[in-house]
Formats: sequence, structure tokens, C-alpha cells
Amino acid sequence: MLLRRATHGVGVVFLNGFGIWALWVRVDAGNWRVRMSLDEFARVGIHEYQRVRLKIPGDSEMSLYLRSRRENPPFVWLEFSTDVRRR
Repeated sequence: MLLRRATHGVGVVFLNGFGIWALWVRVDAGNWRVRMSLDEFARVGIHEYQRVRLKIPGDSEMSLYLRSRRENPPFVWLEFSTDVRRR
């Protein structure tokens, strides 16, 4: 059986147990980008290079590093990866 995973979507993303309405994009295996409001990001209270639990709709919970963030008010893009090093 072939299971097709979505490469992007909008929905409730769980970040360290906090449910947040966000846009998510699968960059490649183990790498994700998530866009959410700056207010929601501040409420979660995570920082770069921290290992976090990320749950994307239709996928199992993953333990990833927050590699970087780009603020573009009123949103922030977060980049997650299994490897903490920058490319």
C-alpha cells in the first residue's frame, strides 16, 4: 500500500503540546517550515536550537530542532530539522 504524505497545508500544528493554527511545508525528509502568528510564537516560548516536539496534521509527532526563525510581522516562519546545524 502506498501512503502519500502531503507536502504542505493549513491546520492545527502542535508545538510542545500547544495547538496553533499554522501553515506548514515539508521541505524534504526531516525538514519542516511552519508559519504562525508572532503572538502564538511568543506564547509557546521556544528559542532557536531548542529541541521541540512537532505534530503536523496527518503525521506522527516528531522531535526536531528549531534551526531558525524569520519574523515578518504579524507572522514568523520557523524552520525545523533533525540536525541543528545550519546549511
